Amino acid sequence: MFGFIDKLAHCTCSFRVPGDPRKVNSTYVSEFTGFIGHYLDEHPEVVADQRTGRLIYWEKRVDLAAQAAAERESAPADGYGFYWHHGTQH
Repeated sequence: MFGFIDKLAHCTCSFRVPGDPRKVNSTYVSEFTGFIGHYLDEHPEVVADQRTGRLIYWEKRVDLAAQAAAERESAPADGYGFYWHHGTQH
């Protein structure tokens, strides 16, 4: 009985190199990947919109001086503010 790895090695799927089932065909492209690649080639505005969205949500410039000032001016955290500490009341 073949194990899982042996079954993969003897696979006749299209992503295996014909004649040598141990090697993977690096030129294989799934239908979905091919569709997305073709769609993005025909619609470059989608790629530009993705870049714009990335700039808006991820590529933020950090003002290090403002961040340092905020850290200096912040009050030390005491855990959860609604808990009473021994001998003190809020």
